[in-house]
Amino acid sequence: DLMCYGTGYNNWGVQTNQKACATFAVLAADPDFDEKQAGVPRERVLEYALKTLRFSLESHLEGSYRCTDDTKWGHTWVSALGIERMMHGVEAIEEHLTPKDYELLRKVLISESDWLLDHYEIVAGLLHSERNNKPESNIWNGAIMLRTAAMYPDAPRVKEYVEKGIRFLINGISLPEDEFSQEIVDGKPVAERFVGPNFFSSYALNHHSYLNVGYMVTCLSNIAMLHFFYKKRGLTPPQALYRHVRE
Repeated sequence: DLMCYGTGYNNWGVQTNQKACATFAVLAADPDFDEKQAGVPRERVLEYALKTLRFSLESHLEGSYRCTDDTKWGHTWVSALGIERMMHGVEAIEEHLTPKDYELLRKVLISESDWLLDHYEIVAGLLHSERNNKPESNIWNGAIMLRTAAMYPDAPRVKEYVEKGIRFLINGISLPEDEFSQEIVDGKPVAERFVGPNFFSSYALNHHSYLNVGYMVTCLSNIAMLHFFYKKRGLTPPQALYRHVRE
């Protein structure tokens, strides 16, 4: 019932599988998918999407299985990234998910959000060499908390997810000037949620100890993923999602 793309190992192997799952899912749901050109029927692509999704969910700490290296994944600074990059695929095939799929998806998202709430300190800094420059991970970790809050408004800690999620975003594309900003964003002055600057005032980003355009794009891509999640549901995103995005 399970299938993995790539090694199926923990960490980056998990993320490779999650991105493949999203690819299969989007293709399976695309009305313009050409079976003849692809050389594979839509039903098989859908099967790949569902089985890779189930491998991802079942090999998580909340699941009943494991990765191919005999470990279970989750509860790390980067585990939200693969989930975020997979969720548009999950949405594309949601009509094919079983109640068990939905139940385990909920458990995984809430589990990751609880861990970020209780065990992950938000940090930020201008220089990657000091190991506190975290614009992209602050954004994807905030995104999964806000996504979880929107998907499961009955979750016991939903208000805490929203508040820490916003705080993560404020410290995503953050500038030195934000430390003193009294601009009200999502009900509070920016300065009240500010932890540190990740970008210079010029919007240069020193990540992995060089001017890292790739990670600047990663910040924007994760913001875009959450933007379209809210848009599809007709929900109003937090203001923090768009802070400094246009600039």
